[in-house]
Amino acid sequence: MTEARIEPGFGLGRRTLDMFRIMRFKTAVGLAALTLLSATPTNAQSLGACRVEIAANPPRKVLLCGAALTIEAEEEARFRVRGKVAAGHPEGVSVSDGAILIDVKPDRHIRFQVLTPHALAAVRGTVYALDVQQAETAVFVARGRVTVTQRGSRAIVTLEQGQGVDVGPGRPLEVKTWGAERVSKLMARFGR
Repeated sequence: MTEARIEPGFGLGRRTLDMFRIMRFKTAVGLAALTLLSATPTNAQSLGACRVEIAANPPRKVLLCGAALTIEAEEEARFRVRGKVAAGHPEGVSVSDGAILIDVKPDRHIRFQVLTPHALAAVRGTVYALDVQQAETAVFVARGRVTVTQRGSRAIVTLEQGQGVDVGPGRPLEVKTWGAERVSKLMARFGR
C-alpha cells in the first residue's frame, strides 16, 4: 500500500520540504483551464503517481494524478493521499481539516473515496468539494453524483449536481440544493 502525507511538513523528505517552502514565496502559475495548470520545474514536484503543483489566487496545492483525477486543497488543508496506486491514481484521500476539491473525469472508470472524521464520500465521474471543520463536514457536488455515508451509522445519501449535505455527529443527513452564495464561497477557495 502506497501512502503519502500532504499536510504541514508534507511528510516528504527535507529537501522537498525546503523546496515547498521556497515555492510558497515564488509566483505560482495561473489556471489555464479549470484543472489544467502550466507547470514549470520550479512549481511542480512528484508524489507517487501524482504530480504536485502550487497554484495562486487563492494559494492551494494541486495534485494531478494521471489524466483522470485532480485533487485541489486549500493552502491550510490537512490531508493525506491513501491506498494503492492503480491505473496512475491513488484510491482515496483522508481529510482532517480544510477544504478540498476533487475532479474525477466522467469517462474514466475510477473509484475514489474521501474519508473525513464525519463522512465517507465515494464517486465516479464527478467534481465535488468537501469542507472539513471540527464539528462537521460539508459536501457539495458541482458535477455528477456523489454517495455520502455518515461515519458510525448506516445513514447514506446520494447528491446530484448543485446539492450538498452537512454531516456531523448525531445529525440526520439532509440533502439540500445549495444557494448561489454558499456555492460561491466554497468554490472561491479553489479559484472558481
